[in-house]
Amino acid sequence: AGNNETQATVRQGEGVMAVERIFVFLAFLVIAVPPQYAVPPQYAGPQQYAVPLLQYTVPLKYAAPLQYAVPLQYTVPLHYAAPLLHYSAIQQPPRAIFGDWTHFVKWDNDEVGGRWYECSVGAEYSDGTLDVLLHTGHKGVYSKSDISLLGINSTIGDSVLAYQWQVEWLSISWKFNDYASKGKQGANHDSTGQIWVDFDDGNAEWVDSWRVHKLSTI
Repeated sequence: AGNNETQATVRQGEGVMAVERIFVFLAFLVIAVPPQYAVPPQYAGPQQYAVPLLQYTVPLKYAAPLQYAVPLQYTVPLHYAAPLLHYSAIQQPPRAIFGDWTHFVKWDNDEVGGRWYECSVGAEYSDGTLDVLLHTGHKGVYSKSDISLLGINSTIGDSVLAYQWQVEWLSISWKFNDYASKGKQGANHDSTGQIWVDFDDGNAEWVDSWRVHKLSTI
């Protein structure tokens, strides 16, 4: 009899857990995408612009028992969580991130569109090339077509240089790259002050306005 009661209790517990899991699943289905992170209408549809549902936290009242709950710090993919911490309702002018640098230089083409580093510009040579000093301490000589002014405001349709977020999953942390990537401004978000950027490498995301510079070669 004792074994029968134990088995009945176990079955009852499993039934409760199954119901809780169903509630969790239904909660994912009905959670609305917060408007400030919605994909602009003109980009809705293509898979590369889809907003993953899993980035939104399940309301606590629908949470599974503690042993099955996902730790809160991991419920939102970190690549998408960054804007929550950094957005401003008013667009801020673009600025240098790593110091008082005045230009960007396309240091190499290791990524689609090139890797553009903040730099300062030095002497000009007879062939029109210029000395550049990167914020990383590296030096080089580049043509003016590979050097852009830093801090120029952009508008929809402009080619831009913007910083993408780099997720370090092994350490569960995020940071933006130490170089800017080339892309195009697709939209402005009035309520967050962010800018939608379609990067040349195929990525697309809302970027804080102070991290978006109009591409303006010298």
